[in-house]
Amino acid sequence: MSARVRVDRGHDGQLVAVKQALDPEARTRLVHEAAVLALARHPGVVRSRGLREVAGTLELVTTWVGSRSLADRPGRAPAQIAAILAAVAETVADLHDLGVIHGQLADPSHVLFDQRDRPVLCGFGRAEIATSSPAGAGAACRSDDVRSLGQLLSGLVELDSPITLMPLHRFRRHQRDDDGVARALLTLADHASADDPTCRPTARAFARALQRLAPDRHDAVAPATAAGETATEPSPEHVETDPIDRLRAGAPAPSSRGDRSRLRRVAAGAASIGCIAVLAIGVFSGPTSSPPEVALTGA
Repeated sequence: MSARVRVDRGHDGQLVAVKQALDPEARTRLVHEAAVLALARHPGVVRSRGLREVAGTLELVTTWVGSRSLADRPGRAPAQIAAILAAVAETVADLHDLGVIHGQLADPSHVLFDQRDRPVLCGFGRAEIATSSPAGAGAACRSDDVRSLGQLLSGLVELDSPITLMPLHRFRRHQRDDDGVARALLTLADHASADDPTCRPTARAFARALQRLAPDRHDAVAPATAAGETATEPSPEHVETDPIDRLRAGAPAPSSRGDRSRLRRVAAGAASIGCIAVLAIGVFSGPTSSPPEVALTGA
Protein backbone atom coordinates (compact mmCIF):
# COMPACT_ATOMS: atom_id res chain seq x y z
CA MET A 1 0.00 0.00 0.00
CA SER A 2 1.30 3.45 -0.89
CA ALA A 3 -0.05 6.65 0.64
CA ARG A 4 1.24 10.16 1.16
CA VAL A 5 0.34 12.73 3.82
CA ARG A 6 0.68 16.48 3.48
CA VAL A 7 -0.47 19.52 5.44
CA ASP A 8 -2.85 21.94 3.74
CA ARG A 9 -5.43 24.57 4.58
CA GLY A 10 -9.13 23.87 4.46
CA HIS A 11 -11.85 26.15 3.10
CA ASP A 12 -12.14 27.73 6.55
CA GLY A 13 -8.42 28.54 6.69
CA GLN A 14 -7.66 25.93 9.32
CA LEU A 15 -4.76 23.50 8.92
CA VAL A 16 -5.74 20.00 7.82
CA ALA A 17 -3.89 16.75 7.18
CA VAL A 18 -4.49 15.27 3.72
CA LYS A 19 -3.76 11.59 3.13
CA GLN A 20 -3.60 10.60 -0.55
CA ALA A 21 -4.10 7.08 -1.89
CA LEU A 22 -1.49 6.30 -4.54
CA ASP A 23 -2.59 2.77 -5.47
CA PRO A 24 -5.80 0.66 -5.44
CA GLU A 25 -4.97 -0.99 -2.08
CA ALA A 26 -4.38 2.39 -0.46
CA ARG A 27 -7.66 3.60 -1.92
CA THR A 28 -9.54 0.71 -0.31
CA ARG A 29 -7.90 1.31 3.05
CA LEU A 30 -8.59 5.04 2.86
CA VAL A 31 -12.30 4.39 2.35
CA HIS A 32 -12.24 1.98 5.30
CA GLU A 33 -10.38 4.45 7.52
CA ALA A 34 -12.91 7.17 6.72
CA ALA A 35 -15.75 4.82 7.73
CA VAL A 36 -14.01 3.99 11.02
CA LEU A 37 -13.35 7.64 11.85
CA ALA A 38 -16.99 8.45 11.14
CA LEU A 39 -17.95 5.94 13.85
CA ALA A 40 -15.13 6.81 16.24
CA ARG A 41 -16.11 10.44 16.87
CA HIS A 42 -14.26 10.97 20.12
CA PRO A 43 -12.29 13.91 21.58
CA GLY A 44 -9.22 11.67 21.90
CA VAL A 45 -9.31 10.64 18.20
CA VAL A 46 -8.26 12.67 15.16
CA ARG A 47 -11.34 14.21 13.55
CA SER A 48 -12.27 13.35 9.97
CA ARG A 49 -13.42 16.02 7.53
CA GLY A 50 -14.37 13.48 4.88
CA LEU A 51 -13.18 12.00 1.61
CA ARG A 52 -12.67 13.90 -1.62
CA GLU A 53 -11.50 13.14 -5.14
CA VAL A 54 -8.90 15.49 -6.64
CA ALA A 55 -7.64 14.87 -10.21
CA GLY A 56 -8.45 11.19 -9.91
CA THR A 57 -6.70 10.81 -6.54
CA LEU A 58 -8.72 9.90 -3.46
CA GLU A 59 -7.88 11.98 -0.38
CA LEU A 60 -8.89 11.69 3.27
CA VAL A 61 -8.95 15.05 5.06
CA THR A 62 -8.59 15.20 8.84
CA THR A 63 -8.11 17.99 11.34
CA TRP A 64 -4.43 18.83 11.78
CA VAL A 65 -3.44 17.89 15.35
CA GLY A 66 0.29 18.61 15.14
CA SER A 67 3.58 17.06 14.14
CA ARG A 68 4.62 15.85 17.60
CA SER A 69 4.04 12.22 18.49
CA LEU A 70 4.88 9.82 21.28
CA ALA A 71 7.79 8.56 19.18
CA ASP A 72 9.44 12.00 19.08
CA ARG A 73 9.70 12.67 22.82
CA PRO A 74 12.10 10.31 24.62
CA GLY A 75 13.33 10.76 28.18
CA ARG A 76 10.04 11.18 30.04
CA ALA A 77 9.75 10.43 33.74
CA PRO A 78 7.90 7.18 34.50
CA ALA A 79 5.02 9.04 36.15
CA GLN A 80 4.58 11.15 33.00
CA ILE A 81 4.49 8.01 30.89
CA ALA A 82 1.81 6.65 33.21
CA ALA A 83 -0.28 9.81 32.80
CA ILE A 84 -0.03 9.79 29.00
CA LEU A 85 -0.78 6.08 28.62
CA ALA A 86 -3.66 6.35 31.09
CA ALA A 87 -5.32 8.95 28.85
CA VAL A 88 -4.65 6.82 25.75
CA ALA A 89 -6.06 3.71 27.43
CA GLU A 90 -9.23 5.60 28.44
CA THR A 91 -9.72 6.62 24.82
CA VAL A 92 -9.16 3.02 23.69
CA ALA A 93 -11.70 1.80 26.26
CA ASP A 94 -14.28 4.27 24.91
CA LEU A 95 -13.55 3.09 21.36
CA HIS A 96 -14.05 -0.51 22.45
CA ASP A 97 -17.45 0.48 23.83
CA LEU A 98 -18.24 1.81 20.35
CA GLY A 99 -17.05 -1.43 18.78
CA VAL A 100 -13.88 0.06 17.26
CA ILE A 101 -10.59 -1.88 17.51
CA HIS A 102 -7.54 0.23 16.63
CA GLY A 103 -5.19 -2.65 15.82
CA GLN A 104 -1.87 -0.71 15.71
CA LEU A 105 -1.44 0.75 19.18
CA ALA A 106 2.10 -0.58 19.65
CA ASP A 107 3.31 2.10 17.21
CA PRO A 108 4.09 5.29 19.23
CA SER A 109 3.74 7.45 16.09
CA HIS A 110 -0.01 6.78 16.24
CA VAL A 111 -0.25 8.87 19.41
CA LEU A 112 -0.08 12.56 18.51
CA PHE A 113 0.02 15.56 20.85
CA ASP A 114 -2.15 18.62 20.27
CA GLN A 115 -1.24 22.21 21.12
CA ARG A 116 -2.22 21.63 24.75
CA ASP A 117 -0.02 18.52 24.99
CA ARG A 118 -2.96 16.12 25.09
CA PRO A 119 -2.69 12.70 23.37
CA VAL A 120 -4.82 12.12 20.27
CA LEU A 121 -5.01 8.78 18.43
CA CYS A 122 -4.53 8.46 14.67
CA GLY A 123 -3.54 5.66 12.27
CA PHE A 124 -6.88 3.87 11.85
CA GLY A 125 -6.03 2.38 8.46
CA ARG A 126 -6.12 -1.18 9.82
CA ALA A 127 -8.78 -0.66 12.46
CA GLU A 128 -11.66 -3.09 12.75
CA ILE A 129 -15.29 -2.72 13.72
CA ALA A 130 -16.37 -5.50 16.09
CA THR A 131 -19.86 -6.77 15.37
CA SER A 132 -19.86 -9.77 17.69
CA SER A 133 -20.88 -9.96 21.34
CA PRO A 134 -18.34 -9.08 24.06
CA ALA A 135 -17.78 -12.80 24.64
CA GLY A 136 -16.95 -13.53 20.98
CA ALA A 137 -14.25 -12.53 18.53
CA GLY A 138 -14.74 -8.87 19.37
CA ALA A 139 -13.46 -9.50 22.90
CA ALA A 140 -10.33 -11.17 21.48
CA CYS A 141 -9.66 -8.14 19.26
CA ARG A 142 -10.09 -5.82 22.24
CA SER A 143 -7.63 -7.95 24.15
CA ASP A 144 -5.15 -7.58 21.28
CA ASP A 145 -5.44 -3.80 21.64
CA VAL A 146 -4.64 -4.13 25.35
CA ARG A 147 -1.63 -6.28 24.51
CA SER A 148 -0.42 -3.58 22.11
CA LEU A 149 -0.82 -0.99 24.88
CA GLY A 150 1.32 -3.17 27.13
CA GLN A 151 3.98 -3.42 24.45
CA LEU A 152 3.87 0.34 23.92
CA LEU A 153 4.20 0.93 27.66
CA SER A 154 7.17 -1.41 28.10
CA GLY A 155 8.91 0.22 25.13
CA LEU A 156 8.56 3.69 26.67
CA VAL A 157 9.92 2.78 30.10
CA GLU A 158 13.72 2.93 30.28
CA LEU A 159 15.85 2.31 33.40
CA ASP A 160 19.60 2.28 33.86
CA SER A 161 19.50 -0.69 36.24
CA PRO A 162 18.10 -4.19 35.66
CA ILE A 163 14.41 -4.57 36.43
CA THR A 164 12.82 -7.27 38.56
CA LEU A 165 9.06 -7.59 38.15
CA MET A 166 7.08 -7.41 41.38
CA PRO A 167 3.70 -8.81 42.45
CA LEU A 168 0.79 -6.54 41.59
CA HIS A 169 -0.13 -5.92 45.24
CA ARG A 170 3.23 -4.20 45.77
CA PHE A 171 3.22 -1.63 42.96
CA ARG A 172 1.31 1.04 44.94
CA ARG A 173 4.16 1.22 47.49
CA HIS A 174 6.50 2.68 44.86
CA GLN A 175 4.46 5.62 43.58
CA ARG A 176 6.86 8.26 44.96
CA ASP A 177 10.06 6.79 43.51
CA ASP A 178 10.92 6.91 39.81
CA ASP A 179 12.57 3.52 39.76
CA GLY A 180 9.66 2.03 41.67
CA VAL A 181 7.13 3.60 39.33
CA ALA A 182 9.05 2.26 36.37
CA ARG A 183 9.03 -1.24 37.85
CA ALA A 184 5.31 -0.93 38.52
CA LEU A 185 4.73 0.15 34.92
CA LEU A 186 6.67 -2.84 33.65
CA THR A 187 4.58 -5.08 35.90
CA LEU A 188 1.39 -3.69 34.37
CA ALA A 189 2.86 -4.00 30.88
CA ASP A 190 3.77 -7.61 31.60
CA HIS A 191 0.20 -8.46 32.61
CA ALA A 192 -1.31 -6.57 29.68
CA SER A 193 0.96 -8.49 27.30
CA ALA A 194 0.17 -11.92 28.72
CA ASP A 195 0.09 -14.74 26.17
CA ASP A 196 -3.33 -15.85 27.40
CA PRO A 197 -5.88 -13.20 26.31
CA THR A 198 -8.16 -14.07 29.24
CA CYS A 199 -5.40 -13.01 31.66
CA ARG A 200 -5.14 -9.50 30.23
CA PRO A 201 -7.06 -6.62 31.85
CA THR A 202 -9.61 -4.62 29.94
CA ALA A 203 -8.50 -1.27 28.54
CA ARG A 204 -10.56 0.48 31.24
CA ALA A 205 -8.90 -1.49 34.08
CA PHE A 206 -5.49 -0.87 32.51
CA ALA A 207 -6.19 2.87 32.43
CA ARG A 208 -7.26 2.92 36.09
CA ALA A 209 -4.11 1.12 37.17
CA LEU A 210 -1.99 3.65 35.26
CA GLN A 211 -3.91 6.55 36.79
CA ARG A 212 -2.84 5.41 40.25
CA LEU A 213 0.79 5.86 39.17
CA ALA A 214 0.32 9.28 37.51
CA PRO A 215 1.56 12.48 39.24
CA ASP A 216 -2.01 13.69 39.79
CA ARG A 217 -4.72 11.14 39.15
CA HIS A 218 -7.39 13.78 38.65
CA ASP A 219 -5.52 16.17 36.33
CA ALA A 220 -2.59 14.15 34.93
CA VAL A 221 -3.49 14.48 31.24
CA ALA A 222 -6.70 16.21 30.24
CA PRO A 223 -8.62 14.47 27.45
CA ALA A 224 -8.30 16.15 24.08
CA THR A 225 -11.39 18.05 22.97
CA ALA A 226 -12.12 18.47 19.30
CA ALA A 227 -13.60 21.67 17.93
CA GLY A 228 -17.24 22.02 18.87
CA GLU A 229 -17.10 19.14 21.40
CA THR A 230 -17.06 19.16 25.17
CA ALA A 231 -15.26 16.53 27.20
CA THR A 232 -17.76 14.76 29.44
CA GLU A 233 -17.13 13.88 33.06
CA PRO A 234 -16.74 10.18 33.81
CA SER A 235 -19.77 8.43 35.24
CA PRO A 236 -19.75 7.77 39.02
CA GLU A 237 -19.14 4.05 38.55
CA HIS A 238 -15.92 4.86 36.65
CA VAL A 239 -14.51 7.11 39.40
CA GLU A 240 -12.38 5.50 42.08
CA THR A 241 -12.11 7.57 45.28
CA ASP A 242 -8.95 7.19 47.31
CA PRO A 243 -9.45 6.98 51.11
CA ILE A 244 -6.90 9.75 51.61
CA ASP A 245 -8.83 11.94 49.16
CA ARG A 246 -12.02 11.30 51.12
CA LEU A 247 -10.33 12.29 54.38
CA ARG A 248 -8.94 15.45 52.80
CA ALA A 249 -12.31 16.36 51.36
CA GLY A 250 -14.06 15.92 54.73
CA ALA A 251 -11.45 17.64 56.93
CA PRO A 252 -12.00 21.39 57.61
CA ALA A 253 -9.10 23.67 56.70
CA PRO A 254 -7.21 25.22 59.69
CA SER A 255 -8.54 28.71 60.32
CA SER A 256 -5.48 30.20 61.96
CA ARG A 257 -1.82 29.65 62.76
CA GLY A 258 -2.77 28.51 66.28
CA ASP A 259 -5.21 25.97 64.90
CA ARG A 260 -2.53 24.57 62.60
CA SER A 261 -0.06 24.32 65.48
CA ARG A 262 -2.59 22.46 67.63
CA LEU A 263 -3.34 20.11 64.76
CA ARG A 264 0.37 19.36 64.35
CA ARG A 265 0.72 18.56 68.07
CA VAL A 266 -2.32 16.31 67.95
CA ALA A 267 -1.00 14.54 64.83
CA ALA A 268 2.40 14.01 66.47
CA GLY A 269 0.78 12.55 69.58
CA ALA A 270 -1.39 10.25 67.46
CA ALA A 271 1.65 9.10 65.50
CA SER A 272 3.50 8.26 68.74
CA ILE A 273 0.54 6.25 70.03
CA GLY A 274 0.33 4.47 66.68
CA CYS A 275 4.01 3.49 66.79
CA ILE A 276 3.62 2.09 70.31
CA ALA A 277 0.56 0.11 69.21
CA VAL A 278 2.38 -1.30 66.17
CA LEU A 279 5.32 -2.41 68.36
CA ALA A 280 2.97 -4.05 70.82
CA ILE A 281 1.14 -5.89 68.06
CA GLY A 282 4.45 -7.06 66.57
CA VAL A 283 5.53 -8.48 69.93
CA PHE A 284 2.31 -10.26 70.88
CA SER A 285 1.07 -11.43 67.50
CA GLY A 286 2.36 -13.83 64.90
CA PRO A 287 3.44 -13.03 61.33
CA THR A 288 0.87 -11.34 59.20
CA SER A 289 -0.39 -12.70 55.92
CA SER A 290 0.61 -11.01 52.67
CA PRO A 291 -1.89 -8.50 51.23
CA PRO A 292 -4.21 -9.66 48.47
CA GLU A 293 -3.18 -9.10 44.88
CA VAL A 294 -4.74 -6.27 42.88
CA ALA A 295 -7.17 -7.64 40.29
CA LEU A 296 -6.77 -6.02 36.88
CA THR A 297 -9.22 -8.13 34.94
CA GLY A 298 -12.32 -6.16 35.79
CA ALA A 299 -13.94 -3.53 33.57
